[in-house]
Amino acid sequence: MSLPHSLFPIIAIAASAPFLSGLEPGTDAPVQAQPTTAPVTAPPPSVTPIRLNAATAFGSGQHESTYGCLLALSGLRKQAALNRALGAKAGMLDLGCGSGILALAMAKAWRKPVLATDIDPEAVRVAAYNAQRNQEHNVVRTALGDGLNIRDIRRKGPFSLITANILARPLCRMSRAMTLLLRRNGYLVMAGLLQWQEAMVLGAYRRQGLKLYRRIRLNGWSTLVLRR
Repeated sequence: MSLPHSLFPIIAIAASAPFLSGLEPGTDAPVQAQPTTAPVTAPPPSVTPIRLNAATAFGSGQHESTYGCLLALSGLRKQAALNRALGAKAGMLDLGCGSGILALAMAKAWRKPVLATDIDPEAVRVAAYNAQRNQEHNVVRTALGDGLNIRDIRRKGPFSLITANILARPLCRMSRAMTLLLRRNGYLVMAGLLQWQEAMVLGAYRRQGLKLYRRIRLNGWSTLVLRR
């Protein structure tokens, strides 16, 4: 499957974020923000910018949990098995999408349908606006609803890739339902949890048969990548 960029993340953000100094050597790190209120600037050739308005919804990319998810997607972008799965008919889900930053990152990386959902009507509105602003409104579909109890999720699942940047306890409560929504050999990226909550979340998903693929820690926050 041919993808347009050899390097990822596709979003350029948060060069001044204080936790970046703690990244491991060789980490693919974004370099510059492009908010919708700023003039368009030309990114490096290997970076596709996302124009983002996150004023009233979580997800500017500058928080450790969001940034960790972007780094996780960076690694998954290089997984041939996932690229093949997404090259078929499987879609992607961004649960608790906030501004839509992760949905847009997935859409631009894999050029496949992404369902972006949130419990907050304002977040859904902002995510839809950002999809339109980035000319991804034909790829990113937004839906309002609580957790996984959303008709569009049931209709479009299972998914080959799911991101869930929410909170540790809701992630634990949804472990069985989330696993059932993930295709075999699919990947689940979870964030919004502190480092001391890793064991609780990992235990809930390991009991469902998922395996830890990667762990990213930034300034006390954890991002977990699991595979079914």
